Amino acid sequence: MWVNPEQVVLETEVASLKGKSEIVPGRVYKAVEPFLNLKIATKIWKMITKRN
Repeated sequence: MWVNPEQVVLETEVASLKGKSEIVPGRVYKAVEPFLNLKIATKIWKMITKRN
């Protein structure tokens, strides 16, 4: 699910030229980004990354 650096730079440059101030590089990240701020996603992330 990682995005290579060249793709990040390319997509950032294109977005910058279009005047955008925010960019989410990569198709997968663009697809899941709207769901990442949902309470359930936040709760799952906290459970996964919880330190013991």
